[in-house]
Amino acid sequence: MSNPPASGSGPQDTPSDDFSAAKQIYEMLKSISGDRQARVLRWVGEGLGIAPAQASATAVNPLTTPADPVAAAIPVVISDKHPSLQEFCEQKKPDNDIQFSVVVAYWYKYKAQPASRRDTIDKATIENAFREANRPIPKNPIFTLNNAKKNGYFESRAKGEFAIINFGENLVTMTLGAGGSQVDESPQKKRRAKAKRPRKAK
Repeated sequence: MSNPPASGSGPQDTPSDDFSAAKQIYEMLKSISGDRQARVLRWVGEGLGIAPAQASATAVNPLTTPADPVAAAIPVVISDKHPSLQEFCEQKKPDNDIQFSVVVAYWYKYKAQPASRRDTIDKATIENAFREANRPIPKNPIFTLNNAKKNGYFESRAKGEFAIINFGENLVTMTLGAGGSQVDESPQKKRRAKAKRPRKAK
């Protein structure tokens, strides 16, 4: 195999964490065809001496959809252990009801016992989750779920049902927990903050 063409200069910015590095690769490759994506990733892997990841050890990548070829090349390993909901919430330490609802949705999708797993949560599910985690139940749980959707963590499925999406999964895996920051920056918050920045005088 011929080596890929070398660039005249190295990367300008070194990613601060693994997720940022993966996202940078994803943004560079998402606009090209699947065949070219696979070829570029194969070259990178060979150049770094990285063996191809085994499919059995991977899960859906939070950056991409399951059908995206990049997802198979940037695996996210999900533990086979099944912590209780209360144990998982204690590990992730959500700051508020919205973050708690995202943690609950993630737990049901990936961490619950296989027979109990589900892709969506609803009002009854979140109420039971608050009880199980010994947290006060909000006056209007469906309002909490809708707010999580507005913040970009969920999408609506059937009436009254919500499914965690990529940004919500990233919040749980990359931000919340003993090893992460508790900063909650949803896409909507980032857009609002950017809109409030004063324009520079010419």
